[in-house]
Amino acid sequence: MNRYDKWARNIGIGIFILMLVLSAVLGSNQGRSEPKNRVRTDDVFEGMPLQRSTIGDGGDLNRGDTFTLPISEKSGEYIKNITAMVSWTDESDPPGRPRLRRYENQPDTFSLRIISPYGNTSDNQGSNTIGSAGTVETDISMDDVYLNQLYKEGNIGMGNWTVEVTLTSTGIWTPVLGPGVIGLTDSSNAFSLSVDYEYYFEEPQEEG
Repeated sequence: MNRYDKWARNIGIGIFILMLVLSAVLGSNQGRSEPKNRVRTDDVFEGMPLQRSTIGDGGDLNRGDTFTLPISEKSGEYIKNITAMVSWTDESDPPGRPRLRRYENQPDTFSLRIISPYGNTSDNQGSNTIGSAGTVETDISMDDVYLNQLYKEGNIGMGNWTVEVTLTSTGIWTPVLGPGVIGLTDSSNAFSLSVDYEYYFEEPQEEG
């Protein structure tokens, strides 16, 4: 065997060894199921789009009375955000027969409250300005971490939410001019209630 044959043989052996090393390295990388920095998630609501629904109601309240609107979660619904708004317009014409004297209707005050099935509450109240409409708004937003905890404990879904509207106080009709004139009573008011809520919806699992 001459020196050229030895040289060719050595090159061939080197290439063979290199191929074995590369094959071992690539095979090891393919055997890894996921990168080391990948974080697994236990969020049961991940990927679920939020859906939205609106409920409207209203009526008349006497001073001190409360109107209650129940909102029941249907099967597979998990409410995340809920916003309620009450609006009203104070009467512009004094009660009774037409009068020559001018009167102003003093502001009314409404309070609004949301109660969740889990004990969370949100309250707000407000008054209209004289001659203008009034609005009060309040809301509750449920954290996803808390929702996941309730889900895993089996304590979420099919719950009953409650929205309460109370006519806290009513201002009387006061004369615009002239001292010593007794005001007129205003003891009630009409209102409109709007409730928007966002919720996750889980499709029911088929049995079998």
